[in-house]
Amino acid sequence: MTYTIISQADTAKIALEYTQTMHSNSHTRLEFHSLCRLQDLDPGGRGFEVRRGDQIHAVFLIPTAEGPVAYRNRCPHTGVNLDWVPERFLDRCGEFIQCATHGARFRIHDGFCVSGPCQGDALESIPVRVTGGRVEIALPT
Repeated sequence: MTYTIISQADTAKIALEYTQTMHSNSHTRLEFHSLCRLQDLDPGGRGFEVRRGDQIHAVFLIPTAEGPVAYRNRCPHTGVNLDWVPERFLDRCGEFIQCATHGARFRIHDGFCVSGPCQGDALESIPVRVTGGRVEIALPT
């Protein structure tokens, strides 16, 4: 399932709708994880490993004017992590998320691939919200 956060105001609504859907349709529910303070996000993005039980989820955040966006740190083409070097997710101009392996470029606001071998695919987005100045992401349980 892919969700795109259009604005920070929509974040809580989308997360709530997703949570209600998950509760009513299956045994899956969202569990929010606090990652960092909003003010600590670097303009080029920041990666995290979220551990839940024996699973580790590699994710990254990119701050935008509408609020942060979150994606799994995984290229849809090869499955490798996207960052060029630790904490570097954007191209040199800061306009696109770029895969370090083969240079595919993805739009920041929705993760859609605009060039490269996975053109037309998209990154897996993750529900994100800001609560009390802290950025939180939701992973299904």
